[in-house]
Amino acid sequence: MSEPLLEVENLQTHFFTDDGVVRAVDGVSYELGERETLAVVGESGSGKSVTALSILRLVADPPGRIVAGRILFKGRDLATLSQAAGLDPTWLGRFVPSCGNTCDAFSNGSDAVASHSSIPLHER
Repeated sequence: MSEPLLEVENLQTHFFTDDGVVRAVDGVSYELGERETLAVVGESGSGKSVTALSILRLVADPPGRIVAGRILFKGRDLATLSQAAGLDPTWLGRFVPSCGNTCDAFSNGSDAVASHSSIPLHER
């Protein structure tokens, strides 16, 4: 079996506020191979968007910060890379299609999720 395209290991993203620490993502782990699809579903406020933003390195710091875990894309640890190291924080968007909460394709609540087209994770 080939190496996973994307590995997320024990991802933890916290927000540090005047009222205390918000543990928005606390221990998320999964692997995806090339051309596999992952649908992340859950209750409002369960950390779906922050998980995706963490993987894409788009969490605003401060107040948010990835405090633990590894995000490996093609074996490269994204959690330890920074703009100072020459990483364009938007480069991963070329590889990971996403649909936010306001995506028009999902605005009709009577449609089954399976009726919408899925986009496999792969390098374009």
